[in-house]
Amino acid sequence: MGDRDEEKLLSYAAALEKNSEHVIAAAILAKAQDRKLTLPPHETFQSFPGKGVQGTIAGEKISIGNLAFIQSLSINRSSAQLPQEKITSQGKTVVYIATDKKIQGLIALSDSIREESFTAVTALQKMGIKVAMLTGDHEITARYVADQLGLDTYFAQVLPGDKAANIQQLQSQ
Repeated sequence: MGDRDEEKLLSYAAALEKNSEHVIAAAILAKAQDRKLTLPPHETFQSFPGKGVQGTIAGEKISIGNLAFIQSLSINRSSAQLPQEKITSQGKTVVYIATDKKIQGLIALSDSIREESFTAVTALQKMGIKVAMLTGDHEITARYVADQLGLDTYFAQVLPGDKAANIQQLQSQ
């Protein structure tokens, strides 16, 4: 994919994501702003919390989101399988950009683990407290981050609305 296509896809993603408050949306928008890209207007927009967004730009339906979202739309992702596996094995989050039931590109986002996270986890573990991580990230990405933090327990691909129930379940144990 040439730079022009990459910039077009990033501008489309940012145009839709500017309506979202999610941290991934903010990262995509920041990258587009860094590159000084012009964001096209969108005709429609719909958010799917914890999964992605969808909208229409220049008469074309654009879907942007995680693996679960793309699968729910029956979008063929065979062309993106190998790059996706490589990206997630590096601890990065993959965001798919699709049009007309076809993957057009991937956005890789890395989530840097803050130093205070290491400090907090270590301190809690020294006090005998078992630490668990809940994330909306893909299983491979979650495992990578959990390994980096020294966590035995983690839950991946947890939707925002399900996190409270997971926490209650952990507390009851």
